[in-house]
Formats: sequence, structure tokens, C-alpha cells
Amino acid sequence: MKAIIMAGGKGTRLRPMTCGMPKPMVPVMNIPLIEHIIILLKKHGIVDIGVTLMFLPQKITSYFGDGTRWGVRLHYFTEEKPMGTAGSILSASSFINDTFIIISGDCITDLDLTKAMEFHRLKQAVATLVLTREENPLNFGIVTTDNSSYITGFLEKPARGEVFSDTINTGIYVLEPEIFNHIVHDKPSDFSRDLFPALLDKGYPLVGYTSYDYWSDVGTVESYLSTHCDIFNRKAESVFGENKYNNNIVVGRSTVIEPTAKINGPCLIGSNCYIGHDAVIDSYSVIGNNCFIEDQTSIKRSVLMNNCSIGRGCELRGSVLGNKVRFMHYVSCYENALVGDECVVHERSIIKPNIRIWPGKVVDSLSVVDRNIVWVSRYKPELFSQDGLTGTVNVDITPEFASRLGSAYGSVLGQGKSIVVSSDDSNASSLFKYAFISGLMSVGIKVNNISEVPVPLSRHAVRMLQAAGGVHVKRNSESDDRLEIDFFDENGANAGISVAKNIESVFYKEDFLRCRARAILDINNISDFTGYYLGYLLERIDTGCIRKKKCPSVLVVSNGESMLTFIHNIFEGLGITIGGEMLVNQMDPENIQNAEHILHADLIAFIDCSGEKLILAGPGGKVIDENLFFLLTSYILLRSIPGCTIISPMNMTSALEHLAIKYGGAVKWVKPSKHAILKELMKTDIYSGNINQYMLQFDATASLAKIIEFMCRHKTTLDNILKFLPSYHLRHNSFLCPFDNIGKVMRTVLSQANTAKRLYGGIRISFKNSWVLIIPDARKPLLHIYAEGNTDCESELLMEKYIYKIKGLIRYCSGEQKSQENY
Repeated sequence: MKAIIMAGGKGTRLRPMTCGMPKPMVPVMNIPLIEHIIILLKKHGIVDIGVTLMFLPQKITSYFGDGTRWGVRLHYFTEEKPMGTAGSILSASSFINDTFIIISGDCITDLDLTKAMEFHRLKQAVATLVLTREENPLNFGIVTTDNSSYITGFLEKPARGEVFSDTINTGIYVLEPEIFNHIVHDKPSDFSRDLFPALLDKGYPLVGYTSYDYWSDVGTVESYLSTHCDIFNRKAESVFGENKYNNNIVVGRSTVIEPTAKINGPCLIGSNCYIGHDAVIDSYSVIGNNCFIEDQTSIKRSVLMNNCSIGRGCELRGSVLGNKVRFMHYVSCYENALVGDECVVHERSIIKPNIRIWPGKVVDSLSVVDRNIVWVSRYKPELFSQDGLTGTVNVDITPEFASRLGSAYGSVLGQGKSIVVSSDDSNASSLFKYAFISGLMSVGIKVNNISEVPVPLSRHAVRMLQAAGGVHVKRNSESDDRLEIDFFDENGANAGISVAKNIESVFYKEDFLRCRARAILDINNISDFTGYYLGYLLERIDTGCIRKKKCPSVLVVSNGESMLTFIHNIFEGLGITIGGEMLVNQMDPENIQNAEHILHADLIAFIDCSGEKLILAGPGGKVIDENLFFLLTSYILLRSIPGCTIISPMNMTSALEHLAIKYGGAVKWVKPSKHAILKELMKTDIYSGNINQYMLQFDATASLAKIIEFMCRHKTTLDNILKFLPSYHLRHNSFLCPFDNIGKVMRTVLSQANTAKRLYGGIRISFKNSWVLIIPDARKPLLHIYAEGNTDCESELLMEKYIYKIKGLIRYCSGEQKSQENY
């Protein structure tokens, strides 16, 4: 007799275990499922075996070859497209010339096939279906038989109200060759759903052989683990031999187990493994081949496939790890979690029960993984970066994520608090915003929705409405597929690190507050906030001066169509004429300097779609860089408010101090980040008075209006204003420095330079008329160096000197670390 093993299944319910292998190749007790079936067939004298393939066929053919190693003859038949269980065997029809067996290649069974074949011959049926009893038959096909074992009906995967029997179809059949005459050739056909019911309707005799031998379809992670337990408990021991597990512990060749390790049977440890000191391999665990288990690790009721590396102090409880998975120290992985091939989970992370991590993912240190990781390549414990919260739409940032984030933020603020929510005009931003609002409302937060406005208006609304905070959702300026979410404090500044950490803590722990139904508050929709903002500017812009004097010709360029419309409406209300508008895909002034519009404009203003960043260019399109723009706005502020204090990042040119002193002002240095500057500015009432630093540097629309007003009042041009600004020779460079070495390098620089001072997270080395500043990057393994001298040449020499010096320190630290590791 011959047999056909159906081995084309993808095993979608076992993903991500089956992302890189067909389900028949999933290992049980360290050998593939289909190998168990081949051993069973050979045991019953069946050595001519056909194998139908579909998904990743090479994984099976390369492993088994022609079957000689197993004492069988294998013949492969590959489907070009899915044709169903019955349709899949059509390609093997030439292989069959007598009664044959069909068996699934992705189950575990010790079925007595000989008895099933004898029963088939006795009944002289065209098909015999092997049946078994199942306590919960909802995921299987139910079959009913009469007292003579003839089949009377089928029901595939019934609902709870349709369960009329606990007898199910195992997918194992004894068939006559004539069965091929009844399989439809031109469309998919399934045995239990199509072929057998059709034969029954035509009056062909179908019989059911009810077996009480062991059978498991290994369809879920739960059944995968329970199947291993069943084998350890000898429910299916006839498949493997009665005496194989008498000692309860099976250890493969060349495996090293330290004397202090504790091995509790029943368990299986593969070949060429290492089990470290004080490690515990507890009952019902399977360790694959070539696995490395470090000291003090505890593994219970878990399955590790081949080539896994588990760091010191890890805990695995009822979980499954794919091939080449690497756990760093003190990782915990809990019940029914499944980690795909080649994943890396870093120190002290926790993988919660029932989590699925797709192959090749990296989980950062201290993560609490409570959601499946499917698309993102790296899972980070920090929601927030230096730039706020960012992510890809419907990958990192989904409606479910947004709602949970809203609940977390609301829980941090507390029930009854009021916040401002806004977005840009993109559909993706609106989707996220309303999902976020639903989470806020579930906590009992009062939501002020000011609709679609630029970021400065959202900051303004937080203070005007005396809200406890605010959120603005916007698309990334470089990619429409990414969103950025800004969180504001009660002053409208970006929320601090402590707020971000509190949101992250509540988010990952899901420790959300939940209010009662009557505490859910209405949304306060404010649709006319742009009108209020215009009124605010009208009180602070001298429109009469602008109308009387000759207004410069202005070209406005933006990467947001709605931003251009917003500026047009505001400037129309202020009486400022816009000479032209240009919509671009990317905010890259250098690429459009030669545009015809630019050549005829007195002033070119590049305003990003969020409304915060303004880049200026003069006639001919010569762009003013960030440092010069800072000096320009500081000059206007010092001329408008003599004696004022400028808040400046510490990497700004020292020329700013000379400028401030000239006009009786002062400079207060802060950390070089947008958040640090805004935090300091927002301590004062930025909305009082006619002009302030916030307006000039963080509200692009107001800044442009104020610069035009200044030009009109003083009857000057941009080029003439720039002549009053001091020259400077500032240089900037950055280069790679491993995270592990940054602290050592900074400490060494601080100790070696006599004039070095720690300053807001960096080190400043001062000389007579020059300085060098070294700052670690907030997110990347980089060091930034700023150098300024009296001339360009002096600045370049300073930069070269310190780059050479610090790169030498990096090499020294890296070599020291390597020698310690070798030791």
C-alpha cells in the first residue's frame, strides 16, 4: 500500500512560528511533525510515500531528500496554486494504483493504521474516514455515523449551537483510486467540505473508523505545548518506543550540563547544548540542538528550537522560542508567548502571556511587551523621543494605540481636567486625533477640540483656555506615512521628561483610570480659533505702518497647502500683500533658489507645514542659515525691547553676546534643544506685549509679519538689516561613538582640559577668544563638536584638533573594553 502525506499547509494559526517554515516542518520533540508521520507509516509497512507540497516546498525536500535515511521512498508533488485538500492530491494520481492512505503531515498521532486499513477492506467502501472523539469540536469537522459505521452527515467547524456530536474528522483517510474520478479538476476542492458530502449525496458508501488512539492537530500554540506534555506523559509513547523516556530525562550527544544545574524530568535536551551553573530545566521542557543556557536561568513547560541563546537569570514559563532566538540577561517570557526566529530581546524585558513576536525583531532593554510585534523592526520601551512621539501610520500608530495613549495621558492628568486637542488637515492626523479623544473621554477628561490649526495656535489655545495640557497631531514633513504627536504642558511648552515617563508607565501597565458613564464629558468643538488668532495679531502688529510704507514683495513657500491658505488669510487680515505662493513637496530652499518667482522677490519665506519653522532668503534666493536667523530675530528683539534677555542654546555663536551687550541686553544659555528653549520662554507671559522671542522664533506666521513690520518701520531691506549683525566663524561636525564609550570619553575630556566645564549635558572648553563644545546626541551613538574662533581658519584648526583627539579616545576606550572582555 502507498500513502500520500498532505504537506502544503501554511499553519497560519501557529504564526509567527510558521513564517519561515511550512507547518509540517514545525518540530515536536526536536524533530519535524512530518517526520513523525513518516516514522508512523514505515512502522505499518508503508514505504512508498507521496508528499504534496505548496508553501516553502524546498524546506521539506532539502531536509528529507528521497527518504533513504528513513528507509522509505519519497515522491514529491508541488501545487502551482492552492487547490484545497482534495484538489492537492490530483497531481499525485499517477503515483496511485491501488488502495492508499491520505494523512496530514502536520499532526501527531500513534493511530494503528493497520487496523484502519483492515476495517476499510472489511466495509468495501470507496472511502474510510478515521474519526476520533473531541471534547471541544468547534474547530474541527463533525461527522455522524449510523450503528454500522456508515457516515450519515458532515458539519465543518460548527457554531456552539450547531454541535450535535463530539466525533470529529482527523483528516486521515483510506481511499480507493476511483476517488480521483470525483475530484473537480478546475477549481479548489476540499475533502470534508466538498468531495465527501457530494459522494454521500450520490449514494456512495462512506464509512467512519473511530479510533481511540492518540491524535493532535497541533493547530495552536496551546495545543503545541500540550502535545509535548502528552508525549512526556506517554499518551502517545507508541510512536517513539516504550522505553525511550523511562528515565524521564533525555539528553543529546555532546551536551554539557554544569554540576550545579538542576534538571527535572520529564524533559528533553538536544545535542551540543550548554546548561549553565544553577540553571533549572524543569518538567515538560524541550531544548533544541545547539542551545546555550546561561547561569541561573529557569525554564519551565517551554519549547526552545535550535540555536537559541538564553542569558543569565532569564525566566521562561510555558512559552515557545523559534530558531536562533537570543535573550539577553534577565528576560522574562510568559505563558503561550511565541517568539519568532532570529529575534533579539534585550536585558530585563518582559514578554507578557499570549504575545506573538514576528521573526527578526529587536526588543530594547526594559521593554514590557504587551502587544504583538508584527511590522515594526524594533520594539522600544520609550514611547517618546527627543522629538516627541513619532511613528508610521497603521503600523506603529494605530487607532487602538491612539485610544490607549489617550487613556494613559488622561490618567496622568486626572479626571475632570481640561486639555486642548488639535491636528493638521491630513486624514491620518484626524483619524489618530479622534481615536486619541475617545481614550481621553473614557477617563473623564474635558476635551477642547480646536480642529485643524498650525502648532503655534495649539500652544496659544492651551494658555488661553487655561488647560492642563494639550496635544497636536501632524504629519511628518518628510513622509506622509509618518505622524508626529506633540504633548504640551499647561504653559503650551513641550511636556517635560517626567510627564512622558508617567504616560509611558501608565500606557505599558494599562493602569488606566475609568470613569462612570455620567462622568463622560461633551467635546467642546472650537471651529473659529483662527479668527481669535488674527485678532491677537491685529493687537500686536502695526498694520497702519505696513499700509503707509512700501511693503516688501514677499514670496511664501510651504510644503503644506493648508499652511499657504492659512498664511494668505492671516496676512489678508493684517493688510500684508503676498507677492506669490509656492507649494513644494520638500522644504529644501537650496533646490528652488533659481525659480523665476524667487528672482523677483524682496523676501522669500519658507514656512513648514506645522507653522513653527521659518527660513528666510533675500533677493536672489540666498538662504539665511539657522545661526544667522537667530541673530537676526535677536537683533529685532533687542532693537524693539532694549535691555531684554535672549534665551539661547549653548551651541550658538558667541557673537550673540556681543550683540546683546551692544543693546544693553543679556544672554541666558540653555541646553541646545527646542524643548529647553520653549520651557524657559514659556515661564513668562509670552502673549503680553507687542513682541517677544517666542513670537519671532517659534511662530512662523507671526515672525514673518513682525519682520515685515520692522522693515517697513525702519524703511530698510533684509540685506541692510544683515549688515548690522556681527560676523561669526562657527563650525559643527559629528561622528560615531558607541553608547558604551560616550561616558568614558566625556569624563576623560573633562579631566584633561584645564578650562573644561560641564554645561547643560555637554562640555565646553574655553580659550582666550575661542571655544569648543562637545555634546552627546540624545538618540544616536554620536558626539557633536562645535568650534568657534576669530577666523574661519582658526575654527577649522580647532575642529580638526578635537576631532583627532576624541577619535583617539574612542579607539582607546574601545580597545580597553575589548581587552576586558577577552580577559
